[in-house]
Amino acid sequence: KHDCPNFVLLWAMLSEKELSYCMARGVLTVHYRVKMFFFATQVLSRFSEAGSVVVVAHPAPPIQPPPPPRLFPLAGPVIKAEVGDTIQVTFANKASWPFSIQPHGGLYRKPWEEAPYQDGSFYLLKNGASIKPFGNFTYLWVLPPHVGPTASDPPCLTWMYSSAVDPTKDINSGLVGPLLICRPGTLNERNKSPGQHQHFYLLFGVFNENLSWYLNTNRKYLKYTLGKEELFDDHIFKESNRMHGMSMYPIWGMEAKISQFRRGGWRSCGNLRKQTNFTAEAKVWLVRASQHTINGFLFGNLPLLDTCKGDTISWHLLGFGSETDVHGVAFQGNTILMNGMRRDTTSLFPHTCATALMQPDNQGTFDVYCQTSNHYQNGMRGSYSVRQCGEEAYFPGRQDGTVRTFYIMAEEMEWDYAPDRSWESGRHNSSGEESYGDIFLNHENGRLGSRYKKAVYREYTDGTFKTPKNRTDAEQHLGILGPFIWAEVGDVLNIVFRNNATQPYSIHAHGVLEKNHRDSKTAMPGEIVTYQWDVPERSGPGPNDSACLSWIYYSTVDRVKDLYSGLVGPLKVCRKGTLDSNGRRKGVSKEFALLFLVFDENQSWYLEENVKIYIQGDWNRSHQQDEEFMESNKMHAINGKVYGNLPGLEMCEGDWVNWYLLGMGQEIDVHTVHFHAETFIYRNGKSYRADVVDLFPGTFEMVEMQVGNPGTWLLHCHVADHIHAGMETLFTILPRQEDPVEASEENISHDIVLFGSRLDHGHVEAAIITLAVAGVVLFITASALLGVIIHLKRQKRLRRNKRSILDESFKLMRSQKHDL
Repeated sequence: KHDCPNFVLLWAMLSEKELSYCMARGVLTVHYRVKMFFFATQVLSRFSEAGSVVVVAHPAPPIQPPPPPRLFPLAGPVIKAEVGDTIQVTFANKASWPFSIQPHGGLYRKPWEEAPYQDGSFYLLKNGASIKPFGNFTYLWVLPPHVGPTASDPPCLTWMYSSAVDPTKDINSGLVGPLLICRPGTLNERNKSPGQHQHFYLLFGVFNENLSWYLNTNRKYLKYTLGKEELFDDHIFKESNRMHGMSMYPIWGMEAKISQFRRGGWRSCGNLRKQTNFTAEAKVWLVRASQHTINGFLFGNLPLLDTCKGDTISWHLLGFGSETDVHGVAFQGNTILMNGMRRDTTSLFPHTCATALMQPDNQGTFDVYCQTSNHYQNGMRGSYSVRQCGEEAYFPGRQDGTVRTFYIMAEEMEWDYAPDRSWESGRHNSSGEESYGDIFLNHENGRLGSRYKKAVYREYTDGTFKTPKNRTDAEQHLGILGPFIWAEVGDVLNIVFRNNATQPYSIHAHGVLEKNHRDSKTAMPGEIVTYQWDVPERSGPGPNDSACLSWIYYSTVDRVKDLYSGLVGPLKVCRKGTLDSNGRRKGVSKEFALLFLVFDENQSWYLEENVKIYIQGDWNRSHQQDEEFMESNKMHAINGKVYGNLPGLEMCEGDWVNWYLLGMGQEIDVHTVHFHAETFIYRNGKSYRADVVDLFPGTFEMVEMQVGNPGTWLLHCHVADHIHAGMETLFTILPRQEDPVEASEENISHDIVLFGSRLDHGHVEAAIITLAVAGVVLFITASALLGVIIHLKRQKRLRRNKRSILDESFKLMRSQKHDL
């Protein structure tokens, strides 16, 4: 007896015999449509210099493959289908190695699983797990509702398919492509989604040719003097084969949720969590110097991505690869909205994905690039253009606020990362040669030590640049950072910048709308340049953000060398009415901005000067390439200080504190910021509590904390070698004073002493409202009691009067009776 499922798409759970029986009974007939795709693999030679495997689409059983897409030449074809469809893929393997096709998101039966592994099931041999060269196979994938968009999802979700015979080698050989699953009714008869805005698909990944099936084949294109074995073991050769690529293609790609549906043993893929899933495509190019490409194009040579001002653009982002694939995808000139939060950069890692929505309001040509320093240096950047296509669109919150002017100078100074080593020695219970910090702080044995010449941003009182603006106690924690620039939505920021350094520099910010960004001048030494930054609504917090956003500014003459030379600072943008006249957030006692960055002094403009000034003894230029010397110049700093040397992180018990946390740098700048003894609230539509923040290159976060545990506590990056290298400091929570104390000028606008307790404006307002309500209740209660007392007295008086009347009447009656 067969039990046929009511839901037609559960046919994948049936055996062949059960399936035939149910179809014969008419249970499985015309309830779904079959979409057929015909695929073949072929070896593709790019410029006749390197071989790679790619998936090529055929409109019918393989005859002649069509040319690859202009922007996405190596990826497989796009598979589009709707919930309720069945996808039939006929796969012909024309390559010289066994391959397969395995989808994410689609439902398939165990015999058709495309990955060979021991899972304890009956199907030890899966028919579709390995298609031999010149073989073919037909896959059937069904799309039940749990793999499609939910009510809160966009119309289509992006999944991916790839070969799974050897997942590492197959993908590095080029076998990967996109799978799109849409709501019913989204696609028309031509398999298009009419009425949708423009979508761009981006892939970030390091493709390792050393792990390709075609490494031996590609060596015939090389001219080398080493033997084969020596060549393949050479570290320079291996590094040259790691292609840092970013692929871009106009296509749908949205968020997807993995759902439990089938019983049995299945291979897992990392952490199962809700993520935005995107299709990945491997770019395999020449076996030569490492190429960080966008679709095989370096340094902005990707064909321009054209958009219209005011349109809604969907950017679909995917990361995959190895431990080097730490990407900060940055969009110059405009901001993006992700899960209701405003950003212009998002982080990607292997097999993590993201969807970003943009409504560009800034006309021009802009970069889209990887914020990770070494990826940017090696060319992982492209461009997109925004042009006026119709009537001027309205963008709220522009130029209806205050014009705020900041006078900032770039000046050179000696910077000491660790003026005091006592805390480091005590913390790690070591000293001298045994100290973890010795390699970074010891200036002997050909090392620079803790002092370096650097360039920094500093604020001045006016445009004469004669009087520096002294930092208050609340600003001492900024360290090497420039001044804390602030604005509300609708404001205009005028940045008057003077370059008093010996190198050309500039100052540019994330998040803001910068006027004439392409014509923005570089300030030569001694020159003054004024920049205008508009702060429209799209620069401020999104609907799921907190009241203030964390941004960053830095010099972009050379993004990498300028940053490591020291030119960087914080910027906050808040909702209208959030800040007081001094730029402090109302209802918040303290605000701290912290940059977690490994300052690579080897990439500073001042390395050679520092060598001349601080190296003791004989020195040879060849020493600059010494690994130990280069490691000693990587300062794992918080605001430019290591091993607890950052001052100013002081607050009082009960204070509300905002932490603006900034991440920049390269692949090693993966930081987990941990607050000892305290927790914070992170807002993403709802409030979440944690005590660790993840920071990556291009990550800017703001968290809120109400401190309540007096003492001195550790604040540090929890990556083990970063702890040893000094990325740690202290913050102090002072006990709340019981007796009222005289408020300093700095805190007068923040705190009010009420009943012996110091309260901020927000708490004072709540206290006053509470007292007012209590007063009204007490007044009503007292009035009621008074009324009751008056009523009782009147009743008593009436009873007394009645008794008196009765007595008089009784006496009168007795008198009359006596007379008778």
